[in-house]
Amino acid sequence: MPKLKLTKSAVDTKCVAEPGRDRTFYWDTELMGFGLCVMAGGTKTFVVQRDLPGQRTRRQKLGRDGELTVDQARNAARAAVVGMATGNDPVEQKRKLAAKAITLTSAIEIHRQSLTAKQARQRTIDDVADTMQRHFAGIE
Repeated sequence: MPKLKLTKSAVDTKCVAEPGRDRTFYWDTELMGFGLCVMAGGTKTFVVQRDLPGQRTRRQKLGRDGELTVDQARNAARAAVVGMATGNDPVEQKRKLAAKAITLTSAIEIHRQSLTAKQARQRTIDDVADTMQRHFAGIE
């Protein structure tokens, strides 16, 4: 994995996808864990990657090149590194936010779509939705 100081010039000219690979990471020499992911199609995304205390390695997307400047991405990476060093897991935070955002109605609809994709009988699909709505009426 190549290491270099990530600058606007380096991102534009030196950071290209390696042939035969779906993604190539370029890691910054100035801030440990800050990098650029270059996809085979040319998309460039700033990332930060750190080991959490006593846990596994986490990688977090910061934003695409063009949406963020290198300096903005580096500052966001510093903040993320501090958070990860104190034990904040960005993946777990994202899961919790997604879980709070789901409603019973949307959960039933997701389950109905899953059953339909599995080619379950229409009666089964209707029974599951009806049972959920009866037992959890008033919860939203």
